[in-house]
Amino acid sequence: MGRNKENQPKGYPELNASDVKDYFGIIGIIVVASVSFFEQSMLASAGAVSSAAIVNTFMEWKTMQEEKKFMDDHKL
Repeated sequence: MGRNKENQPKGYPELNASDVKDYFGIIGIIVVASVSFFEQSMLASAGAVSSAAIVNTFMEWKTMQEEKKFMDDHKL
């Protein structure tokens, strides 16, 4: 896999196995971080949707209670 010094293109550093492992380790860390960020954003949006649904349901229930009280008060 390694190149001879004569074949080495100018301006490119020589890579050995430990460098490649380091690069793959860095790429792995970036992938894991981006996946966990994506999961957190999905969970946050799902949490926001569910809390909005709970608030919406409560507001509908409260409105129905107010309408029922209004009808009872005015004998409608």
